[in-house]
Amino acid sequence: MNREEDIVHDFLESDRIWPPQISSKRGHPFIKALVEVLRRLPNDIYEEVSEVIWFVIEDSQIMAMNVPFRRVYPSSCSALEVRFETIVIFHQALACPHNALIGLLAHELAHSIVSLPEHKENEVAADDLVVQWGFSKEFEALEAERQKSANS
Repeated sequence: MNREEDIVHDFLESDRIWPPQISSKRGHPFIKALVEVLRRLPNDIYEEVSEVIWFVIEDSQIMAMNVPFRRVYPSSCSALEVRFETIVIFHQALACPHNALIGLLAHELAHSIVSLPEHKENEVAADDLVVQWGFSKEFEALEAERQKSANS
């Protein structure tokens, strides 16, 4: 692959930029700047950062997110899976009523259980799991906060 293809594969079409919808917005200021930096890095530096760097971009519409990391390293006998999840809570979330914050945390934890490739399907599956766990009241409070945020 050439550098342009590597950038698309390693960053724009991977789980390295969160929220995932930002990486599809090629005109987004962060994406434009990142692509320019990645294009100009020396090859050895690019190889290193493409293995270890992830980005979380704050968005005024987002209160929190779960950023997963999963890698399987094959060996001669078996495979080693490394997995960890980072839940990022933004300032906007801390202004939520208590029940909405509970719903938000349950939703983000649900992302550690469900992992669907399509972002919207993944959100619905996480929401469904939150309700299944018994957080219906808190999920409704979260939805009310999301609507309030979207309308402001």
